[in-house]
Amino acid sequence: MKVALIPVGASEWGEAGRLLGRAEVSLTSRGRKSCADWARTLRSLHPSRVYHSSDDLAAQTAGLIADAIDAPVKEVRDLDEVDVGLWAGLTEAQLKQRYTSAYRQLCDAPLGVRAPEGEDFDEASRRLVDGITRLVRKNGAPAVAVVLRPLALTMVRCALEGRRPQDLLSAVRDHAAPIVIDMEATGPRAPAQEKA
Repeated sequence: MKVALIPVGASEWGEAGRLLGRAEVSLTSRGRKSCADWARTLRSLHPSRVYHSSDDLAAQTAGLIADAIDAPVKEVRDLDEVDVGLWAGLTEAQLKQRYTSAYRQLCDAPLGVRAPEGEDFDEASRRLVDGITRLVRKNGAPAVAVVLRPLALTMVRCALEGRRPQDLLSAVRDHAAPIVIDMEATGPRAPAQEKA
C-alpha cells in the first residue's frame, strides 16, 4: 500500500514561518493553488480516501484535493497536530529567544520535549504513528492520502522512513509537496533512537 502524506495548504501563519500547532487558520490563495497542483499529482495514485485531522485547515486542504480526484474524505482525530501550547504562533527565532533550553532540546532530542501547556512530543508521535498504522491496516486499498499539519507530518514521515527526528524544526519547512511512501517496502517502523 502507498500512503501519500500531504502537507496542509499554505496559510498566513505558515507563510510567516510561525508554528501552527492547533491554531485555526485558513488557506491562502497560494494554498488553494497548491491543492489543485497536488491533486493532479495524486490522481495517478487513485487513493481510496483522503484522511485528515480534525482542524479546518486540514479539512479545507483534504476537501479541495478529494473533490479534484473524486475521492471521499474522512476526519481522523488521531491525526491531529501536535499541541504546541504556548508556542503556537511563534517563529523559530522567537522560540529560540524565549525558550532557549527547550529550543536546544528540540534541536537535539525533540521527542523528549513537552511544550508549555501543550503535548508531550513522544506521546504525540506515538499517537500519530499508531493512527496511521491502524488506518493502513483497516483500509486495505492500494493507496490512501493523508493530510497533516507540519509537525505531525514530519513525525509520521520520520517514523515510517525509520529516520531520527533530529532537525524537526527545519524538517517542517521541507514539506512543499506530498510525499508518497510505499508501506510494503518500508512498513511502519519504531521511531529511531535519539541521542540524549
